[in-house]
Amino acid sequence: SCYFGGGLVEERLTGNIGLMAINSLDEAELIYQEKGTSVYYSLVPGLVFSVGYDDDFVIAKTHPVDSNGINRTLTYYHVIEVDKVSEDNHEKSPALTFEQFKKKRDELNVPPELTFTIDLERAE
Repeated sequence: SCYFGGGLVEERLTGNIGLMAINSLDEAELIYQEKGTSVYYSLVPGLVFSVGYDDDFVIAKTHPVDSNGINRTLTYYHVIEVDKVSEDNHEKSPALTFEQFKKKRDELNVPPELTFTIDLERAE
């Protein structure tokens, strides 16, 4: 089933937050889609390679992309509070180190059982 129109990966996760990759998995990003429209905002730009979610939070792992392509040696972490994201508030989620991510999870009381359940990286 197709939510946002024609992409390779399109999966609504929770609320109006979804995972989308238009041309290739190397472009996977987390987006917020305005209700009832095809308008969307990038919350976590690519390359998103692993995601977990429940009704309250979406967590993601990303590799940074620069002019040399994807840097797979670096991994950043993201925490999105589902109820804080709206049409008026859809700022990009900051990239966190693993230590910052653990701290943020504690601050926001992200349940420990929320883990990364969607893995987009194919085995090499």
